[in-house]
Amino acid sequence: MSLTCNTTFSPTSANYHVFQRYVPSSLCIERVTSSTQVASIVVLIHDWFLTIDSELTFIWNVRWNLGTLLYFFTRYPAFVDTGVYLYSAIGYSISPPVCDLVMAVSCWMFLFGIGVSEVIMMICVWAMWGRRRKMAIFLTILALAAAVAGVLGFRQHHDSATFISPEDMPPDVPGCQNITTGSGVHNSLVSDFISLTLLESILLFLMLSKAIQHSRSRSSTFVLECFRHGLLYYAVLSVLSIANLIIILRAGHEFGNLLTSIQRTFHAILSARMLLHLRRSVHQTRGGNTINDGSLGGEIMFRAGSKGSMGNASDRGRVSII
Repeated sequence: MSLTCNTTFSPTSANYHVFQRYVPSSLCIERVTSSTQVASIVVLIHDWFLTIDSELTFIWNVRWNLGTLLYFFTRYPAFVDTGVYLYSAIGYSISPPVCDLVMAVSCWMFLFGIGVSEVIMMICVWAMWGRRRKMAIFLTILALAAAVAGVLGFRQHHDSATFISPEDMPPDVPGCQNITTGSGVHNSLVSDFISLTLLESILLFLMLSKAIQHSRSRSSTFVLECFRHGLLYYAVLSVLSIANLIIILRAGHEFGNLLTSIQRTFHAILSARMLLHLRRSVHQTRGGNTINDGSLGGEIMFRAGSKGSMGNASDRGRVSII
């Protein structure tokens, strides 16, 4: 897969041959990638405006718990790392040390954000499977395995990066230009996205395997909302992960960032919306009271009432999840 770019460059330094050797072939790819990053930020901002009313009602104006922290961790860091990533693509005269720092920040924040969104979805899967201990252990092992694979892959990708100095490029060429080549970079990206695709495929299968069973029974509000939105959301995320993996396998690591920011954005948006849907449905169904859901083999606490509400006496001392 190749792109052509009709651009004329003027040598500006004695080391211009370094630029000529590594950079021009990837400039068009960088332009397309920066466009997708701009689109990702626009989508993030647009979705924030669409959901700010629900966020104020069901996140800020309720008693804080684990679900509140998960919401903040999945919603707002996405603005930071996509912004940092965009800066690395369109900024001018960025020195190699700064490029290295920007890459480290964006990579680790990407990994953190994806991890938080997967935890949110795993809570839904756990609830669908009746909050079984064996399922909790399985999901924990699955999450740890995916996290280890992601950390190792991102570390290899970061450590192998080499950036060209802005003195070796024409002044009108923006961004951090990574001149690293070789199978090591390609393999690290492939392993990262294979582990993510595999994780999401397994979770989607676990959701689907329970869909028919719960659709024929009177399931709790929590489970129904997980099915209603979780299946659609995970289908979208799985398609993005598979598409990103195919692009890297077929087109090479130069295209590795083409859908990365979009993938990160949709993980943040869909997982945050999942939490908002759960809070809204429980608030509407139970009038803001805590749910005692025997169908899940235990109690899942939703404390979606206003700040300062004490809840029922039977709720005191229990841990709220969502």
